[in-house]
Formats: sequence, structure tokens, C-alpha cells
Amino acid sequence: MSTWFSGTMWLVAALCAALIAQGERRGGGAWTLHWVTFAALLGLMSIDEAASLHELLSKPIRGWLDIGGLFYYAWILPAMLVLVILALLSRRFLAAQPNHLRRRLLLGFGLLVSGAIGVEMFAGVVDEAQGVQHFGYALLVLAEETLEMAGSVTILHALLAHACEIARPSH
Repeated sequence: MSTWFSGTMWLVAALCAALIAQGERRGGGAWTLHWVTFAALLGLMSIDEAASLHELLSKPIRGWLDIGGLFYYAWILPAMLVLVILALLSRRFLAAQPNHLRRRLLLGFGLLVSGAIGVEMFAGVVDEAQGVQHFGYALLVLAEETLEMAGSVTILHALLAHACEIARPSH
């Protein structure tokens, strides 16, 4: 159920960002390419959530690097690298956005990352030591999914509010 919910949320967020990109292009805005890229990234997140593609990376990376513990789910390592690169590349774009949009997006992504990477790291420790049929693991998955869903809802809310704001005719 959470996979369907999250995949759908990211797809709707991608469509919303694409509509914002279209409005930006019509208005001759300087950030059209960034909005298109953002929409594409959200679309990829939807596909990944539905197909769990990132999880296919863990076993090969774990074997290659011979790691466990907090990095038992080794897909976290390339994800962290991608997040750092995206954060660096999006600084100017985020700085140019209205304060309320920037704050909501940062909050949403903070919630998402704290669940998808932060809590998942601890779930990996429990999985490695005791397996997934452990009550502690179930609690960690609940926390992870809750944070991810809260992040997706916060991001979608930010995008919808921004889309409504820019669609209002000025007087």
C-alpha cells in the first residue's frame, strides 16, 4: 500500500512540476530547464518507488565494498553521493524561489531523506543482525515509510501551492 501511495505521490508531483515548468517557459522565466529537470527527477522517483530499483543495488555494492552495519543496504552510498551532487547543483535554483516554496521543499526533502536513508540505515543493522521478521525491524519500516510519505505530501503541497500562486491572474 505504501509503495502505491508513494509512487503515485511522486508521479503527481512530477506532473505538477512539469506544469510549473510550462508556465515558467511561457513567462520567459530563467528557471524553465531546472523545473523540467526537477519534474524528470520526480518522475524517476515515482518509477523507482514502484519498481524498487534502488534496492537491486544493495547486494552487489555490499559484496564489492565488503560492508554491513549502517550500510547493509548499500544502495544508500550512491544515493548519498547523488543527493550531495543534486544539492550543489540546485542551490541557485532554490535560492531564486519564493521563501515559502523553498522552505516547504527543503522540509519535504528533509523528511524524505531522514526516512529513506536515515531510518533505513538502522533498519539495515537490524536486518543484518536479526532479519526482517523482527519487531524492531517492523517499527523501523513504519517510521521510514511514515517519514517518506510525509516528505512526499509536503513536497506535493509545496508544488501545488506554488502552481496555484503563479496561475492566479495579477491585478
